[in-house]
Amino acid sequence: MKQFISYSFCLLFSFSASSQGGYFGKKTVVSVDGSLRATLIYQSMLSNYRYNTGTLTGESSNPVIAGGFTASLSHYFTKNVGIGIDFSMTFNQLKMPYAKQLSYLPDYNQGYYIDYNSTATIEKMNMRTYYIIPKFEWASRGNLPIGICHSIGIGYANSVLTNDNYRILVRNLYDNNGNLIPSMEYKESTSTQRTLHGVVLEYGVKLRLPVTSFMAVNVASNLRFHMPHLQNLTMGGDSEYIDWEEDVRRSMRTSRGSNIMDIRAGLSFILF
Repeated sequence: MKQFISYSFCLLFSFSASSQGGYFGKKTVVSVDGSLRATLIYQSMLSNYRYNTGTLTGESSNPVIAGGFTASLSHYFTKNVGIGIDFSMTFNQLKMPYAKQLSYLPDYNQGYYIDYNSTATIEKMNMRTYYIIPKFEWASRGNLPIGICHSIGIGYANSVLTNDNYRILVRNLYDNNGNLIPSMEYKESTSTQRTLHGVVLEYGVKLRLPVTSFMAVNVASNLRFHMPHLQNLTMGGDSEYIDWEEDVRRSMRTSRGSNIMDIRAGLSFILF
């Protein structure tokens, strides 16, 4: 009986050591994660714009959760430090605020005008943001490539809108005779909209839990800080206004920069 217990213990120990040997000593890891982030901060910021009066007919409600995915490659020089690079994409929708003065109304020269009593609702726009972020990784417990890993990096962000003609509903506008027009709907295109480039700083923490000698389950959270962009204003008479494209870019900056944290989960493949 004692021999059986001793044999079983040795067998268990050998299996455990063999399993650990499967990932300890390996230095290159590929990870694939899905991510979620709340858009509550962005939604609350929109309440400052009086034009936002609701949802257009046939338009889905604005989601409070945005999604995305990340693929990353890491190489560890020791059990404590390494380097990596993240490639990621996020999806979300813009609810775009209008400028202070709606001076770019297309029907302006066709007998309509607007004032500060006018309000507008714009169809939500679909935006994708691509990230490339080199990073430095470290672990205080010396257990890389598994366990808790911290990272910090600086990289590049590129946001683009889905090319479409987006509906705009303007309420309380007037004709040249001063008669009130309750509402008018038209469309604006984003076909000439420039992409929004920027620099992003990122800090993250990831926990890898091994399930085999070459694979681990990931759970992680990341903070991203986008470098601020100056807002370009055009002077028009005694007031400032922003044209359509710059107004869209302002909303893209607001959306991208106001939601800084995400939660991730996925798999890591411990290669060699």
